[in-house]
Amino acid sequence: MRLADAIIFSLCVGIFIIGVYETMTVGIAYSYWLFMLSVGLLLWYNHRRRTQNGEEEEKPKSKSGAGKKKKSSKK
Repeated sequence: MRLADAIIFSLCVGIFIIGVYETMTVGIAYSYWLFMLSVGLLLWYNHRRRTQNGEEEEKPKSKSGAGKKKKSSKK
C-alpha cells in the first residue's frame, strides 16, 4: 500500500467517524455531506487500487533466463 493510499483510506475512515458523531448530535441532515465525502474518498481509494493492480498485471515478465536450460559447449 502506498503512502497516498493509506492517507486517503485514513481520511475516509476518520470523516466517516466524524459523520457518525455529528449524526448523533445534530442529525443526519447536517452530517450528510460528511458521509458523501467519505464515500467519495472510498471510491477514489478503490479506483487507485484497481488501476495499480491492473498496471502490475500488464507489465511483461522479465527475461532473466530462469527456468531455461543452458546449452553446453562441450565438443
